[in-house]
Amino acid sequence: MKKRLYSYHTYVFIFVPLIFFIFVALSSIISFFNSQDLTTYLGIFFFNGIFLITLYYASKLKFVHIDQQYLYVANYKKKIKIELDNIKHVKDYVLFSPRLLKIDFFEETGFGMDISFFAYTEPFLFFKKHPAGKTIINNQKEYFDNNK
Repeated sequence: MKKRLYSYHTYVFIFVPLIFFIFVALSSIISFFNSQDLTTYLGIFFFNGIFLITLYYASKLKFVHIDQQYLYVANYKKKIKIELDNIKHVKDYVLFSPRLLKIDFFEETGFGMDISFFAYTEPFLFFKKHPAGKTIINNQKEYFDNNK
């Protein structure tokens, strides 16, 4: 049975910057033709740059499920399954909320050598490790024990 490890906040982090980027791009085009002021052009350039950087990092977020043998990773274009023995390291960024997890792999996957995702919401974690990271590590240990 697959268990969802990602947070539903992932949808917000992907779509909200996209909507804001469209809004800023449209307002930039309108103000570009209506103004001759240099500060307006610099402001447009600054906000568009921020939203492009945000979109770049938001596009790297993945949707992750796990079972006893595989890690299922998806974005909007493709879905892949990765064997648990390919997981090299699970990094938990404790200062983010929702909690950002990064998984590094031994071998290249369909999404590269690492993936990032927002883990499901767990209240009052503070500086403790997220249970989603522990689930990945525990399932990996069980996988190794069963395949010896």
